[in-house]
Amino acid sequence: MTISALSGNVAIASAAVFLLGFGEELWKKFLPKYLEALGASTPVIGLFGTAEDFFDAVYQYPGGWIADHLGRQRVFLIFIALSSAGYLVYLFSPWWPLLFIALALVIVTALHSHMLVETPHLFFMHFWANDDALKLARGIRVALDKTNSIKG
Repeated sequence: MTISALSGNVAIASAAVFLLGFGEELWKKFLPKYLEALGASTPVIGLFGTAEDFFDAVYQYPGGWIADHLGRQRVFLIFIALSSAGYLVYLFSPWWPLLFIALALVIVTALHSHMLVETPHLFFMHFWANDDALKLARGIRVALDKTNSIKG
């Protein structure tokens, strides 16, 4: 896939997803304190983290079905809009229970299939590490070299 293939709406939507994800990582570590400031108790804060993991796991299964029936591009744009609405609820919420609704909207981006029927095949991989970025990149490169991946 070349850069020219990323034109128009695809480039704009990809940039939106990048910005949403980047922005989320900047403030997400403070979410427990935000919940506490809105009056949530410690068990509620723990439940919030559990709900996030639950939604992340459960949403993926219907995501492929929805994308197959409504079209991947349409679903992608709908999920971006829902996620953006969730961030607005986070921003303006005066009451901690509303943050659970925001979570359900924001985590909707997990409603994706891995687009296995598309050409070229697209796979989403997540890497987490607490180490030197260059060391992580070299480790990923070794793993990719052992696959039948396109090298670019």
